[in-house]
Amino acid sequence: EMLSLRVRWTPIASSIRFSVRELLTLGSRELCECQINPMMMLKWRISGAGPMRFRMEPVGQLQHEFLFPPWILMEIGADTEWGISGHQIRV
Repeated sequence: EMLSLRVRWTPIASSIRFSVRELLTLGSRELCECQINPMMMLKWRISGAGPMRFRMEPVGQLQHEFLFPPWILMEIGADTEWGISGHQIRV
């Protein structure tokens, strides 16, 4: 899946939150989350470092249900619609 985000180059921006949810018959249950500083995402986009792996934190009472810590792998690049100078990134 590809996701485009528009971020700002400012130190006061809120962290970008990624969460993994389990779909239930009625609603969903949040399993884990990861929060990333948007300025760091822009720096990784400019450097072209390739895929990055982030550790996700279990949410609530699920901390003891995982045998291994959950991770998420993301490739961060420039969105072709905005070009390299824009502040829109492709995740």
